[in-house]
Amino acid sequence: MKGILFVSILMFLMSGVASANGLSEALDTALVFETGGDADWFSQTMETYFDGDAAASGDIWDGQVSWMRTTVNGVGTLGFYWRVSSELNYDYLEFYIDGVRQDRISGWMDWYQMIYTINEPGSHTLKWRYRKDSSTSNGNDLGRVDLVDWSGGPQVPSESFSEALDTNLSFTTDGDLGWFAQTAVAYFDGDAVQSGGILDTQSSLIRTTVNGAATVSFFWKVSSEVGYDFLEFFIDGVLQDQISGLVNWHQMMYTITDPGSHILEWRYMKDYSVSEGDDSGWIDRMEWSGSTQPPSGGPLSEALDTSLSFTTDGDIGWFSQTAMSYYDGDAAQSGDVLDNQESMIQTTVTGVGTMSFYWKVSSEAGYDFLEFYIDGVLQDRISGSVDWHQMIYTITGSGLHVLDWRYVKDYSVNEGDDNGWLDFVVWSGSTQPPSGGGPLSEALDTTLNLSTGGDEEWFSQTAMSYYDGDAAQSGVILDNQNSLMQTIVIGAGTFSFYWKVSSEDNYDFLEFYIDGILQNSISGTVGWHQMMYTISDLGSHILKWRYVKDWSESDGYDAGWVDRLEGPWSNSGIPWNWGDWWIEFQ
Repeated sequence: MKGILFVSILMFLMSGVASANGLSEALDTALVFETGGDADWFSQTMETYFDGDAAASGDIWDGQVSWMRTTVNGVGTLGFYWRVSSELNYDYLEFYIDGVRQDRISGWMDWYQMIYTINEPGSHTLKWRYRKDSSTSNGNDLGRVDLVDWSGGPQVPSESFSEALDTNLSFTTDGDLGWFAQTAVAYFDGDAVQSGGILDTQSSLIRTTVNGAATVSFFWKVSSEVGYDFLEFFIDGVLQDQISGLVNWHQMMYTITDPGSHILEWRYMKDYSVSEGDDSGWIDRMEWSGSTQPPSGGPLSEALDTSLSFTTDGDIGWFSQTAMSYYDGDAAQSGDVLDNQESMIQTTVTGVGTMSFYWKVSSEAGYDFLEFYIDGVLQDRISGSVDWHQMIYTITGSGLHVLDWRYVKDYSVNEGDDNGWLDFVVWSGSTQPPSGGGPLSEALDTTLNLSTGGDEEWFSQTAMSYYDGDAAQSGVILDNQNSLMQTIVIGAGTFSFYWKVSSEDNYDFLEFYIDGILQNSISGTVGWHQMMYTISDLGSHILKWRYVKDWSESDGYDAGWVDRLEGPWSNSGIPWNWGDWWIEFQ
């Protein structure tokens, strides 16, 4: 007699992948965590010390890192359990307090407890980091942390930068570790912002943008290695003042006389060795007497009078504004970049057609340029003081085309408004790549759930396919970028898929990985063909496809495609399947 039993099993109970519980629950603590690096830490249930879940480092490549961190306040004792499975003496799970490494482990280490006592008042950054060297993966190639116990003061409150600085300006934070709002050290009203707990040769930045001529003032203080680690203030990339050592709260005031937008930036910078004092900078009570950030006129598509969709990238993105336009009262403007930086806006079209637009620039003539590219090839550029004028280009090749505009600065000098503008974009051909009308799983003819990432995401499309009229295509990326797609499966068995590529031969590749190990790569013009692989190990496995570009040149369609991913039946009769797990017994 043959019977069939269907058993529904939640994925987080089986695979340990990205539970919705969050890092705080996985770590059994009320502390709030953030995560970053090349891949995020996540909650999982496959390997735990306590209570059925723990945090695990993200799936990273050679030369990459995955970190998570939290902030605590005051004096107290910290305990946690950790374990690692990695390449011995090369790939490490590390722990830092206020940017200073306390311990690290590598190889195969089972769960054991670490305990640290913090004796200094104020806020403290706790950070766990899994990092890989330039080659080789051993074991599970990740670290795990569980049961974090903090006996001291509560976590630093997470009010906004604007509230902590007593202003209505909006701020962003950048660098190796961002600034944060805190209440342990303040000049006014009980809160201020503090630089992140960085390591040697690192920096922590906070910035805002203002508009027009006016006066800015703020209070700042620093506790650092005198003469070596500095809190600095810049206007439009030009250093105004710096302090180091033990300097208490005092006010700074500056007058900006030029019209246009201006970047105000504070940086806490460390040299290559030694930490003294609290090793931090603070800012409080910022006042700006002029206009706030340039007003937004709506989305970029509206500002450019087109139905095309745009993305923005570079060191600072483009934005919609109404102060300068050619048509209909609004236009797109490049971001306020510093020396040796760029601001980019791009869109994608398909097929043959004509592209026209109006542009203008106000920059250092012959050095800082507004440029236009088609498929990575420079078409034109302007610099100096150039007013609105129309540009027209005809695209004759079929397939996808990337159109991007870049405002690029050299290493010194600002002239004019130091910006480029774009308006009234008209495309006579087809719009962006057509969607396949469904998720990636539908395009790949599979029940597996797929995720996508990198610099641009993979997408479902119908212009190119091997089977059933649709397939997955890599995202439209630039030089030195990549587009990733991956899925996770459980168990041993054989699987197959079809793939093809159209790229710069021997330089831009479509690659396939199992558990982070490269299996095959193709480049140039390679038509649809089937690939088949067998996994013999039980447990969970990551299948990843990556389209990656080198530093220059684009050939062909500059993309990779994957279709008809067929999962295996194991010898025991248990299918690979996921999303809603089910098991069939015969």
